[in-house]
Amino acid sequence: LEEPPERVLFIFATTEPHKVLPTIISRCQRYDFKRIPIEAIVARLKFICDAEGITIEEEGFYHIAKKADGSMRDALSLLDQLMAVGGKEIKTNEVLMIFGMVSNEVYHKITEYLQQKKTAAIIALLHNILEKGNDLQEFINGYLEYVRILLLLKTGVPQPELPTTLKDEMIKINEP
Repeated sequence: LEEPPERVLFIFATTEPHKVLPTIISRCQRYDFKRIPIEAIVARLKFICDAEGITIEEEGFYHIAKKADGSMRDALSLLDQLMAVGGKEIKTNEVLMIFGMVSNEVYHKITEYLQQKKTAAIIALLHNILEKGNDLQEFINGYLEYVRILLLLKTGVPQPELPTTLKDEMIKINEP
């Protein structure tokens, strides 16, 4: 990086630019790329799984893509981890368990309990989540994303990246 030959071009890619040292940043030109949409990540993961003879439930693909946060590299790493642990047939609950994620059904229940003002039930559910060893920050981020999507659906903003079954359940929750 100090003084590369004229014909040499280094491409340094990272998803965490805040971790790059200032001395390196000063020698680079920065190009920020957009996140890859969830549906594109899901399509690529399905293609790879078909080629490898692996079956993953539809919602499982969605969770992997969501966890990858717009990074195809991260999605492929997550898929590799699943393939190493899960074998040829991977269920959604295995995806959630391996990555410490909470299922959308839990978010549905919490939302219903909030609507019904069942505070004790919410506390019991949260206690159960923590007892299972789920990451609290992962849970909070997941629920914030869930509420964001609920609000977007309520205002009529289409959400093409959601699996149809999940979208239908979320629309039902939005109904008075």
